[in-house]
Amino acid sequence: MRWLIVLIAACATRTTATLPNWHAAPATGCQILPTTTAGTFRHRGNRAAHRLGEPRHRGLDLVTSESAERQVIAGELGYMAIDKAIEDEDVEIFACEADHWRSLGATRSDRDGRVEIALTGSARLSAGLHSLYLAVAGDHRGVGFLAYVAPPHAATFVTDVDGTLTATENGVVRSVLFKSDLDDQPGAPAALRALAASGLQPIYLTARSHKYIELTRNWLALHGYPRGPILTSTHFARPGSGALTHKRHVLEALADLGIVPAIGIGNRASDVQAYERLAHVFVKVPGYADELASLVAAGAAVEFTSYAELPRLVDGALHCATCASSTRSSNDSPSSPSIGSVH
Repeated sequence: MRWLIVLIAACATRTTATLPNWHAAPATGCQILPTTTAGTFRHRGNRAAHRLGEPRHRGLDLVTSESAERQVIAGELGYMAIDKAIEDEDVEIFACEADHWRSLGATRSDRDGRVEIALTGSARLSAGLHSLYLAVAGDHRGVGFLAYVAPPHAATFVTDVDGTLTATENGVVRSVLFKSDLDDQPGAPAALRALAASGLQPIYLTARSHKYIELTRNWLALHGYPRGPILTSTHFARPGSGALTHKRHVLEALADLGIVPAIGIGNRASDVQAYERLAHVFVKVPGYADELASLVAAGAAVEFTSYAELPRLVDGALHCATCASSTRSSNDSPSSPSIGSVH
């Protein structure tokens, strides 16, 4: 099984290497990549890996609160189809602020190719969605990613990806192995754009591993989904209990920061269970209607069959003070935006 996961991950990074990173690119300004400090690879082996294959670098999107004392910006470095970790190499990380790139600092990768920069005090990112860029000094290649700093009472929504936004639960495997596009659920991009336009910041929560984050980022961009951070798993999380554990852990960490999404969107019973702290949960059917039936009947989630329905259902839930049992007191929820029509 391990060799199959490695093969899929290798193919995934190869596929995304040729795709534009639009999902992480800022809407305005900072279109030209930042100028990095001149340098070379510190180690001969890393230089050889660079010559033998394309970079597999990835930035790990951050979701944190404005009140957090530390903001940890992280990424991973790799080369070739086997995603060889690049150890002890210099990296610089930038943030787009006021249409200009600001250097957040330089660091070196550890034995697993991971890099981290901790921002404190006045160096922290302000509230809002930020475009970031990670650049490797050795070859001046880099990758864009995102950080979302939530202000107090931020209005957000969280959505699963596989089977919820994609047409099939395991389509990513076929897409990676055969280099084919992965179909989305009809109407899903427009529905999520309507939610985002109302003031709800999207957060994509998936059991896919970090190795798939660039594949996921480019797929979301190319299909027209609104920009938002993607929270992946350290390791491949199996559907079911593995995905549930990962998603619960992430949502608990966000809750500790005071970030509780207004709604959650999914398609499996594990999604509903992971979203148990959220006031409103919506599930796409009929894919897994049987396993969802008891949860829907108990009021733990509201089902929908078409994404054209979703903005109306969300708008109704957020503005209803005495809704069904999936709704908490409006005093416990973030401010309720008004959802427009899908377009």
